[in-house]
Amino acid sequence: MPPLSRARYAVGVPEVSRFFGITIRMFYNDHQPAHFHAIYGSEQALLEIDGLRVIRGSLPPRVLGLVIEWAIPPLV
Repeated sequence: MPPLSRARYAVGVPEVSRFFGITIRMFYNDHQPAHFHAIYGSEQALLEIDGLRVIRGSLPPRVLGLVIEWAIPPLV
């Protein structure tokens, strides 16, 4: 798989959330499996929605933890 391109995030992938310098982007008609893009500075990762597994790229451990916490639905 080719490396993640910073330009891909600038255009065409809508931003759905931003917190602690982390940007979450998701496109409704992107390739499978269903996933979202997490960007933190120069680091970027694609996380599978079902299972929250990193399918491409990487994030620092603390940032990945915050992204996973953001993605888990509340139990209320």
